[in-house]
Amino acid sequence: MMVATLFAFQQQRNIMQTRLQMVRSEVATAATGVAVDRLEEIGAVAFDDATKSEDKVFSPAGLTSMPTFTDDAPPVDDIDDFNGSFVQRFRVYAGDTLWYGVETTVRYASEAQPDIVVLDPMLRTKFKKATVKVYSQNVARVDTISLSQSFSCGSMCDW
Repeated sequence: MMVATLFAFQQQRNIMQTRLQMVRSEVATAATGVAVDRLEEIGAVAFDDATKSEDKVFSPAGLTSMPTFTDDAPPVDDIDDFNGSFVQRFRVYAGDTLWYGVETTVRYASEAQPDIVVLDPMLRTKFKKATVKVYSQNVARVDTISLSQSFSCGSMCDW
């Protein structure tokens, strides 16, 4: 009888672990969706303040320096306006609301390798790399999701 009880207990424990892992996977999948949505939001605005008009930029000096987001910032209308921002987003899962914190950093990236961030804050290039970190605010032990995307100035930068 004791062996059967121990076996049943172990089986229940395994089932519970499997269910917890399934929930964590669903939460992580939703977090990835939040990150992708944020990157799409970033990509929907102008590359830089200087490229919002029809005029081309002929020198890196014509691009703006990287500002840091503040709560009283003007409307977000170009990629670097997202730098330093934090927002909360939610998804509904099985009738529950899951809240996520979303942190965004934007840096100029190397023209030779757009996935590599330029370390010199004064150096401006034709590429900006946005990194979005998403973490669950109400489900414990879920990994932070981090996605990055590089954006190009394209034909608006002519140098």
